Amino acid sequence: MFTQQQISKMVFFDIETSTTTQAVDSLSPALQSQWHKRADYLRDTLSQKYPDNKTLSDEDLFTQKAALQAEFGRIVCISFGRIVYRDGEPTFSVAAISGENEEELLLKAQKSISKIFATGGVLVGHNIKRFDIPYLCKRLLINGLAIPDELHFHNKKPWEIPMQDTMDVWSFGAWQEGFASLDLICGVLDIPSPKGAMRGEEVPAAFWQGRLTEIATYNMEDVIALGRIILKVSGLNLFEEESITRNTL
Repeated sequence: MFTQQQISKMVFFDIETSTTTQAVDSLSPALQSQWHKRADYLRDTLSQKYPDNKTLSDEDLFTQKAALQAEFGRIVCISFGRIVYRDGEPTFSVAAISGENEEELLLKAQKSISKIFATGGVLVGHNIKRFDIPYLCKRLLINGLAIPDELHFHNKKPWEIPMQDTMDVWSFGAWQEGFASLDLICGVLDIPSPKGAMRGEEVPAAFWQGRLTEIATYNMEDVIALGRIILKVSGLNLFEEESITRNTL
């Protein structure tokens, strides 16, 4: 599917998010009002799809759902990884940017992404078209930071967008294909699951408990899984565990 030359330009990417405040009553009055409206929508309009929402209070919904919405959430970790061939064998290098100060974290990520695009790189992630990239762009704006030009997708043709979404790769053009999680794809391809000591829904609580190191470790495992998926669907050898370099920034 992808050649070694194409893979050498790929930068594997994933974000982890938490609620913007620890509790709903810590939001500004304006945002509290907006959250109560959002909670009504989650509880009523989406109750058929998510029946458990029906019994949850606004506060419970905030704890469980707000991290998934950029207006009420925040980015707490972003990881980038690359596959590099050495002596004909793939190796993997991954670095996580995490912290309690979202603006500082986003500044670092902004510089990294601009450098990736400036050198002809392509961002690769799972569901990044629908979640990671829109979330990142919104949080950049909310923090008063500029969005890299290459992320202004609204005025670009599909083939001009420097991005690959593994959810689209796995659908093989079937637009009505059901959602396939990263964990599911790893399972069917016999790739080690990144969902070990932590899962995505546990990140907000871990963040407010100060467990950033655990979040960064979990986030990097997602990125490592992305690299293995791309190699697997391309019919290429996977990198060994001992060839992975992990760093936190």
